[in-house]
Amino acid sequence: MNNLEVYFADDEPGLQGYRLINCTEEHHPYAGAYWPAAHIIGYEHTFINLVHELMNGIAKG
Repeated sequence: MNNLEVYFADDEPGLQGYRLINCTEEHHPYAGAYWPAAHIIGYEHTFINLVHELMNGIAKG
């Protein structure tokens, strides 16, 4: 739950591959809603973030 694996196809050949990104750092868009960096987030937080995006989408049409 704390990490994302991303793959950027536009990376140079030979450097392409999955990168592991820690989502608990302050740069993550939802980090401000939880506790300090490096503290784990749980399964339930994915649903909180999903509902947040759903409600914002409904509000914005």
